[in-house]
Amino acid sequence: MRRSEPDRPARRLAPLCALALMLAGSAAAQLQSPEMRALADAAGIGPAVVRWCPVDPRAGHPRMYAVAVKSVDGGGRYLVLGQDGTVTPLSPYGGDVDLSCYPRERADELSAAIKASDGITGQLAARWDGTVVCAFVESTQAVCWQFDPAVRQFVEVGRWRT
Repeated sequence: MRRSEPDRPARRLAPLCALALMLAGSAAAQLQSPEMRALADAAGIGPAVVRWCPVDPRAGHPRMYAVAVKSVDGGGRYLVLGQDGTVTPLSPYGGDVDLSCYPRERADELSAAIKASDGITGQLAARWDGTVVCAFVESTQAVCWQFDPAVRQFVEVGRWRT
């Protein structure tokens, strides 16, 4: 019996399903962290935080939190809250919030899913071992950032469009 090659729609769907499962992983983390809430309250944005995830930028560096802050007029901003009280802007967003934080290994899996997809264009190239923060800035465009220890700031490491 001859083995058949998987049909084209199934090959296109598999990477999209993997991507959806990875992006859905942040939903479970939305229970409020007392540490994140204290940092957000100190920054004066506590009540406006609608999504968050923990960021471990590198070994020996204190945990940070990526947050999505909703604006009253729609859309909002993605920010990173530092333990020292710093608030680092990443990007404004329009539409629905979609924020996720990945360890390096998961970011590499996401990168492979993007490359394998026929329906997604773009790339993700994590450069360091720290957390990769990804967020949709528009309904079909996502951007990813990672903490660069040399310049001590978040830099873009990827973007893709669905």
